[in-house]
Amino acid sequence: WFTVFIEFSLVVLGVFVALEVDRFNDRQNERAEELELLGVLQDELHQDIANVNADIAAYSQVEAFGNTTMRTLDSKGCMADCWVLTVAAFHASQWLDVSISRNTYQEMTRRGFPSNVSLKVVLNEHFELAEQRSVLTRELPRYRELVRSIIPPEVQRHLWSNCFKASGRNQFFYDDCEAPSSDADFQSIVETLQATPGLKASLTFWLSNV
Repeated sequence: WFTVFIEFSLVVLGVFVALEVDRFNDRQNERAEELELLGVLQDELHQDIANVNADIAAYSQVEAFGNTTMRTLDSKGCMADCWVLTVAAFHASQWLDVSISRNTYQEMTRRGFPSNVSLKVVLNEHFELAEQRSVLTRELPRYRELVRSIIPPEVQRHLWSNCFKASGRNQFFYDDCEAPSSDADFQSIVETLQATPGLKASLTFWLSNV
């Protein structure tokens, strides 16, 4: 019986050790998967920072053009260069998608990552705030529709070709671009903008979101 007990103990101990080795390997594999996903997520967060900075710069331009347009709508006729005011009104309607990718983080949460609770709290806050920010620009502004219904298509083509530049997520809007025709041709556009009902209210709301 002593021999049987020893052999039984060795079998139990062997099974226990094998199970622990399996658990250890599983934990190591799981940790390796988590570290790999964290590396991908870290790269995405660096890109998020660059994208947010680009969005801030672009929307700062939109806000400045919007303020210029607001002053134009409070006036009669062109208080300055009619072409410049037309450009400002158009650029004030620029829209950018500020949403960020959640695919990697969703995959992590599906697998129960990250294991660090403090990191999970910070990441949840980051993505919740990003979602709140994207809600403000999820729909195209009414102001955009009104302005682009007034400015003729050929003028808009000229604006896109000569007063706009994009480099990746970075977008740049210019008001010192050359006019396609004489300034007198844009006086009627400015006057139409000033006379359009609801344009100022829609711009006010859009600038609030910006």
